[in-house]
Amino acid sequence: MIDLDLFRAFAAIHRAGSLTAATRLLGLSQAAISVRLQALEALTGEPLFQRHRFGVTPTAAGKRLAERVLPLINELETIFSEVSGRTSSRPFRLGGPAPFCTRRLLPCFDPQWGTIEFHFGLTEPLLRDLTAGNLDAVIATHRIRSSSLTFEPIEQESFVLVAAPAWIERHPDPAHSAPASLLAFAEQLPMIRRYFESRPERPSPPILIAPDLLALQAAAEAGLGATVLPAYLCAESLREGRLCDLHPEHTKPTNTLFLVLPRGQRRPPFLQAWLERLSTIGSPIP
Repeated sequence: MIDLDLFRAFAAIHRAGSLTAATRLLGLSQAAISVRLQALEALTGEPLFQRHRFGVTPTAAGKRLAERVLPLINELETIFSEVSGRTSSRPFRLGGPAPFCTRRLLPCFDPQWGTIEFHFGLTEPLLRDLTAGNLDAVIATHRIRSSSLTFEPIEQESFVLVAAPAWIERHPDPAHSAPASLLAFAEQLPMIRRYFESRPERPSPPILIAPDLLALQAAAEAGLGATVLPAYLCAESLREGRLCDLHPEHTKPTNTLFLVLPRGQRRPPFLQAWLERLSTIGSPIP
């Protein structure tokens, strides 16, 4: 019979990055965790971690094992929480884009659901962490091909081309001038290109690049140029007049956001309640 405690020790070491830190996750001595790791390495026939002065990092064999085992350990912990009525011993680790998590998810959160540990970043690195078992769920801005993950659409975000009143005053035809004065998230213009797909204008290279939507919003409000932002992010600035919609008559382009879980893992009840509350609030569309 397989000893699941060996895999729980492996998961704790992988998550914590050291045997010492893993002791706090499991409430075991370092010697006990080391014995379990050695037993698992004896079963696999390969070292699973490379030791260094700051902790451990998984070997190639450890990475392969983590991709297969950690989602199953996460699911077992979820099932245990459901049947026992107890919460997990660690926070629920949720990855996603910082603006969406802070402006849309956090206002819907209920502290009674337990501890949430946010991990902000771009979709593809977060999905790699999810696959490796370092996250429990991810809010993704796009799909990727994966046999180990499931993608469930949760919201449509819409995009708005905005600029400050001061910038508009300096440009007699602001809608026509905007493509030549763009503030962009990246050199590839991901949101800007999507926005202008249905417009006759073609965007020029940006005058400023900042990989942070909040920084782009601040730059636009300061009158530096025009930018494309999600409606949920700039709705308040539009209402208060700090920004203006340069194409108010234009049908807003949209993008689907996804909840991503390891394949076979169910939504925890609190996460289901969280997303239901999110849907009742609705996403602002100017």
